Amino acid sequence: MTKPIEVTIPNLSVRLSEQRKAEGVAWYIPHPGQEPFHECDSVERWVFGGNRSGKTESGAAEFIMIIRGSQRYRSRKIVRKGTAWAVSESSEIQREVIQPKILKWLPKGDIQKTQFIQRGIIDFILLKSGWRIVFKNYEQGVDKFGGKDVDIVWFDEEPPQDIYKECLMRTIDRGGLIVGTMTPVNGMTWIYQDIWEKNGERGISCFLMSMEENPYLGKKEKDRVLAGLTVAERKIRQEGKFIALHGLVYPQFSETKHVIEPFDVPSDWRTIIAVDPHLKKPTSVLWGAVAGYNYKGISKGDWVIFNELRRDGVIPDIVASILVANGRRRIFARIADPALNIKKDNITGVSPFDEFAAQGFPLMPANKKVESGIYEVRKLLDENPSGVWIFNTCIGLTWEFRHYSFNDIETDARKPYSEKIHKRDDDYMDCLRYMINTGFGPARSGMPVGEPVYTETGRLKGVR
Repeated sequence: MTKPIEVTIPNLSVRLSEQRKAEGVAWYIPHPGQEPFHECDSVERWVFGGNRSGKTESGAAEFIMIIRGSQRYRSRKIVRKGTAWAVSESSEIQREVIQPKILKWLPKGDIQKTQFIQRGIIDFILLKSGWRIVFKNYEQGVDKFGGKDVDIVWFDEEPPQDIYKECLMRTIDRGGLIVGTMTPVNGMTWIYQDIWEKNGERGISCFLMSMEENPYLGKKEKDRVLAGLTVAERKIRQEGKFIALHGLVYPQFSETKHVIEPFDVPSDWRTIIAVDPHLKKPTSVLWGAVAGYNYKGISKGDWVIFNELRRDGVIPDIVASILVANGRRRIFARIADPALNIKKDNITGVSPFDEFAAQGFPLMPANKKVESGIYEVRKLLDENPSGVWIFNTCIGLTWEFRHYSFNDIETDARKPYSEKIHKRDDDYMDCLRYMINTGFGPARSGMPVGEPVYTETGRLKGVR
């Protein structure tokens, strides 16, 4: 009997890895749910996908195929060498998600130079072909997206409307392309009206991509992703579908209308600090001022929310951080949930109000009437121009505005909505409501600083 010949291929896995890096997107094999997206020739294409559906993978691969002029699925429209923007939610998402995806599908030999902003965060990649891949994120603000014409923009996750419009203008002059990949976790925002409902118009094509279409995702991993989600959240996270939002508490909120560049808030405007202390999670603090006169487009009586803080630790440390962040600014009032003035420690008999006072930071009880507070905030948001302005440095508050919602739609047909607010990630929302629902107006001479007195309906009656 002939002895079998044994052949040993040394470091096969290493060699395959090196080959994959060298060939990049040539190794990309889309699953059936991704193919229609790659085959489409619209100038603007959006994938609305569930978590782990493969939406970001397909976006990165398409981005690279356009740059390389791949004819694998269709003839790409752009043949010249230009600028491509890969845009993500934050520098952290860029580093952890978008950069690895692009480097995975970009052949290593295509790269001429990689320029870093700081360790681990790429500014741009210059390719030997002449293309430049530039990394941007929504945290930079709309000003960083102006000026230069761009050939391709890839948005990963929902962009703010003003940034989208700016990028659209950058691509129009060049006949460029826009690619978007996202999970619609914010519900029916401007994306639903301006993109999803315009499917088939203005060169826009939209695709749904479900988690179930991803053959590379095992059942255990799917179950782990979906664990603990509500019915509505499953539709979003699993299927990538928009959910009809009776949901958002403040649908009037718009970053374009209400979020502004910071300026020096006049020291003679009344400053109110709202505090939402917690034992098991960070304490949230919000700074607001009532405009005492017209200034920089702000009208007398408008609210300007100009600073925020989240701080772990015990109350002395929290107070110290508040005072550092506040600087020498005079504080008109410090308010917090009145329930904290009642809840006393079983051993010491001291309440959080007592502890804050002991640190030289006395608090007054806020008006905790939720409905009247929401009504007051909505009235200010509805005003034109706005009655409340938020500095773009208040990232946490802005994020909560976009996610602050009522509970899932009720199954009872007689009540197709819920009036209960989803109590999660809402600390700054509570602070804002406390602040605005105090009824404090612009500074008036002789106005004492003391404990506010409310009527039975929750309106400010006076100061005691």
